[in-house]
Amino acid sequence: GVIKLVVIVLAGHLFDRKGRRPLFFISLIGMSVSLMLVSFSFMGNASSEGFAVFGLALYLAFFSIGMGPGAWLVPSEVFSTMIRAKAMSVATFMNRVTATIMSSTFLSVANAMSWSGFFILMSIVCLLILGWMFVY
Repeated sequence: GVIKLVVIVLAGHLFDRKGRRPLFFISLIGMSVSLMLVSFSFMGNASSEGFAVFGLALYLAFFSIGMGPGAWLVPSEVFSTMIRAKAMSVATFMNRVTATIMSSTFLSVANAMSWSGFFILMSIVCLLILGWMFVY
């Protein structure tokens, strides 16, 4: 929790100074690398708990520097003041629906395709989002 708090405070200062786009890129690249580290900890017969915890802490740090606060900041800036409250309600609802789907399907998907495979899949998803954000 402390790592996440410190990085979010740092991100609050950097979002206006460095810009949203570079922080999103740093965040997505770091998240992808962190998820690969976590997947490596589940490969083979001997799993490394310390390595997995380190990878997850790194993931949380990179998520909190860009994608975490950016998911709330960008929608609040995009919509005009006339519809901002309703649009933020929809954005918040979709955020919670997505989080619910991810958390409720995590165990069954990870067990079906292996834990290592699941984290590799999530790393690829981060890279696909990075590519989409680079193009658009």
